[in-house]
Amino acid sequence: MPAYSRPYLIVKVLENGVHVLNVSSSAGKENKLIFKSNYLLSNNYPPFPKSSFVKLDSRKLILYDEFQTFNLMCKGQKLNPKDLDYILNNYLKWC
Repeated sequence: MPAYSRPYLIVKVLENGVHVLNVSSSAGKENKLIFKSNYLLSNNYPPFPKSSFVKLDSRKLILYDEFQTFNLMCKGQKLNPKDLDYILNNYLKWC
């Protein structure tokens, strides 16, 4: 895990942890949006306060012990259904 706090999107709940994808603000990183593995959120808030993209090829397993140290954004509100459906239906193509 990075030494700094970063946002993640939970994409799967497992018995021993969760699978997450990295989320990054798009400001100053517009060139990264040309990669098909990066998905620009059409409506990021809630839960992400800034224009953001999800790195579909960044799946990580976070064990529950470590997951307990994470903070929820916007009280754990879900991402809008359109973006969430796209991500859940496509991230496995990249992992």
